[in-house]
Amino acid sequence: MRTATRAARRPHRFRPTLFALEGRRLLSTFMVDDDGKQCPDADFSSIQAAVDAAAPGDTIEVCPGTYREQVTIDKDNLTLVSEKHWKATILAPAALTDDKAIVEVDAQGVVIQGFTIAGPSQDVRFGVLVDQGGSATISDNHITDIRNQPLSGGQDDVIAVNVRDGTARILGNTIDRYQKEGILVANPGSFAEIGFNTFAGWAQPGSSPRTASRSATARRPTCTTTASRTTSTPGPTSPRAASSSSIPGTGRWFATTR
Repeated sequence: MRTATRAARRPHRFRPTLFALEGRRLLSTFMVDDDGKQCPDADFSSIQAAVDAAAPGDTIEVCPGTYREQVTIDKDNLTLVSEKHWKATILAPAALTDDKAIVEVDAQGVVIQGFTIAGPSQDVRFGVLVDQGGSATISDNHITDIRNQPLSGGQDDVIAVNVRDGTARILGNTIDRYQKEGILVANPGSFAEIGFNTFAGWAQPGSSPRTASRSATARRPTCTTTASRTTSTPGPTSPRAASSSSIPGTGRWFATTR
């Protein structure tokens, strides 16, 4: 009888493979707190300062507070999120510059979620403006009081959310007390998916509630299409809501201009 002697097997050792990062960076999250009380370890006291310091793809978490400033987002794939729902308020300053938007998106893939974005202001024109070929998901925000103070006659120029040159997904927001337009999609090539938003316009006490007459509109130079589905809310507001080019049963609709 032959006996075969086998060499003892060595235990298999895991050998990880290492790859060079090739200049790639880890994404960062910055914290913002206006007074340092809610988030003592915050990196910044203003949202715009955090945007300026961030790189594309970073996240900015904003702690509860009032941030009286304009915010311009010009970096791709930036995420801005309120740490607590509607508790971080971006409030229009007394005087606005450039396009007179409280929040302006001039970059691709931006997310704005969970904020209160509020006027009024003497010369405010937009609560949120998507421009210069930008794209944004604007979700679960309270966009309110986007109107002149004192009230002016330039109603068509005061819009809560304006997709002027770009694309947007505008989902699950409460948009109220706006002067003229809740959502406007304007100019050739602009596109928006709009769904599950709540609208309630604004009228001066004792006046006919015609100041805020449209909730969502797709406009191009030769044609204006206004949303048709209406949701009423009792009280001193002039409510309008929902849709054009709708998908039955979804609460979603799409607006585009060509």
